[in-house]
Amino acid sequence: MRYFQLLFLILIASNSIFGQVTLKTFLGASFSNPTIHFRGLVEDDRRQILENFYEGINSLYIGVQFSRKMNNRFSINIDLQSSLRGIRAADIDNYYYKANYLDVIPSLDFNLGKFIKFGAGPFYSLKIYEVIETPPLPNLKVIRSRDYGFMISATTTFKRLTFRLMYLRGFNATFLATESEFKHSVLQFGLGYTIRRTKEKDSR
Repeated sequence: MRYFQLLFLILIASNSIFGQVTLKTFLGASFSNPTIHFRGLVEDDRRQILENFYEGINSLYIGVQFSRKMNNRFSINIDLQSSLRGIRAADIDNYYYKANYLDVIPSLDFNLGKFIKFGAGPFYSLKIYEVIETPPLPNLKVIRSRDYGFMISATTTFKRLTFRLMYLRGFNATFLATESEFKHSVLQFGLGYTIRRTKEKDSR
C-alpha cells in the first residue's frame, strides 16, 4: 500500500512542480530477458545448463508520463509505470518467480525532425509485490526489492497517439542464486494517449 501512496504523492508533486505539462498515459507489452552472471568458478557444462534453464517473463505494463518542452529540440519527462518482470524455468509449467515493479524514469528527449524523437535517462524501480510458484526456483537465495539502471527510447507521435519503443538495462542483480545472479534487460513496445497538452505561449 505504501508504494501506491508514494505514486500518488509523486503524481501530485510532479504536476505542481512542472505546472503546465503534457500528460500522457501508456499501455504496452514488456519483454524481459534477464542476463545471467556466474559467481565464482562454475564448470562449463554447468554454465550451459543454467543458461538454457532460465528465460524471461513477458507481460503488459501501464504508466503515465509528465513532459515539458524546453525548446524546439529538447523536452524533459518523468515516467511512472507499473511493470511485471521475472524469470521462469524454460519448458516447465508453474515454475517461475515474478515481481511487479514501480518504475520512476526521468529522461531527456531530443526531437529529430517533426515526428521522431529519442530519449535517454536513468531509472529506479521498487518492488511492489512478488509471486513465487512452487516448487521454488533451484538455489534461489536472495530476491532484492530495488533495481536501477539506464533507459533509451524512440517515439513517434500522431495527433494524440504516441508509439514508443523503450529499452531498460538494469545494473543491480535482483535475483541471487548459489552459483549465479540475474540482471534485468527489458524491451517495451507502448501506445500512449495524450490526456492534456502544454499550452503554447503567445509569441507576440
